[in-house]
Amino acid sequence: MKLILKKLYFLSFIFITQACFNINDNDGHRKKKEKLVIITPHQSDIINEFGRKFKEYYKNKTGNTVETEFLDLGGTSNDLKYILSEFTGNPGGIGVDIFWGGGVVPFDILKRKGLLESYKPDKKILSHIPEKIGEVLVYDPEYKWFGSALSTFGIICNKNLLKINRLSQPLTWKDLSVPGYRGLIGAVDPRNSGTSHTMFSMILQAYGWQKGWEIIYGIGRNTKRFANGSSDITRGIASGEITCGLTIDFFAWLSIFELGEKNISFIIPRDGAVINADGIAILKGTKKKETAHEFVSYVLSEKGQSLWMLPAGHTEGPELKTLARMPVIPMLYDKHKNDSVLKLNPFKITGTFNYNEERLGITWQLLNDMIGTLVIDKKVHSGKVPVDKNTAMKYSEKWDNQLFRNKVLNGWLKL
Repeated sequence: MKLILKKLYFLSFIFITQACFNINDNDGHRKKKEKLVIITPHQSDIINEFGRKFKEYYKNKTGNTVETEFLDLGGTSNDLKYILSEFTGNPGGIGVDIFWGGGVVPFDILKRKGLLESYKPDKKILSHIPEKIGEVLVYDPEYKWFGSALSTFGIICNKNLLKINRLSQPLTWKDLSVPGYRGLIGAVDPRNSGTSHTMFSMILQAYGWQKGWEIIYGIGRNTKRFANGSSDITRGIASGEITCGLTIDFFAWLSIFELGEKNISFIIPRDGAVINADGIAILKGTKKKETAHEFVSYVLSEKGQSLWMLPAGHTEGPELKTLARMPVIPMLYDKHKNDSVLKLNPFKITGTFNYNEERLGITWQLLNDMIGTLVIDKKVHSGKVPVDKNTAMKYSEKWDNQLFRNKVLNGWLKL
């Protein structure tokens, strides 16, 4: 019901804000004012800083005014569901120009379905961005999507609570599944979060199907509550509600920046270190193609990328809020090494494995439903997943059939 209400609000908002119109400048000249609609799971700090800076950039470059409307239906998974659903009834375009954030998997899904526009930025921009980091793509070879930032995933802990609970710093995902952390862990429901989905998927790839599920069940038993968003984890760490949590890197960097390394730790697990791109793409059927091109180009430019890593108030950084994300331009790590709020250079990390969602063999939705039903809605204490991998792969082929999906989920709930 919440998703339906959000969707109705979203549709009416787009209907009201789609039109372009003209305004007079101070000299009485007619200037074009445009509205760019972007669906994104990004936090308000990111959208406010990039929205403000892009408006300045666009005005200086074109002389025109642009307003950016950032919309979200409750996280990456819900945003993706909305886009796919709307394109089913509106194959020519859905009134949304850009999809931004949520890792790479949603963009691969949209690309395979032919729902992304191809756009190749200027050579000056692309020459600074490597096509890959290790074996992981930073942007699509067909220019359907681009990594707007880099991400890694790991374990954030409140160091004081570790001492109080007489626990050592967890160094692996597996460490979070042992009984000593019962009731002390924070995690996010992957049905609402692309970040959480990626971390659980990584565990399965790193350990294999059966062992991976044992670890996921263990983390589930130890989780105090499953939150709706990644920012809830760092708030829980700061408030002392939880001792450790699964998180994306930039929430951890912000916590360390604000609370200090003496109080907060962030570990990239030894058993699943991954660098991943966080995508941006132009959706099929946009009627603001040139403006959308400019937004993507700005995000990928040196100016746009510098916003990620510099503290608020820096002459080349964000105005009000530090963002603490990893740029996709390698040279910026040396250029801003004395000013950056980041604690590592992803282009120098060793020991990462090549995470690939397709290699897991099951769909995004099926994995989310399995974790949601078996681990969150119904705690299964045996640590044995009710289907083997081959069966799960067969389920994936029919998972879009709602009757089949509901029958399987109801069966799992009765176990």
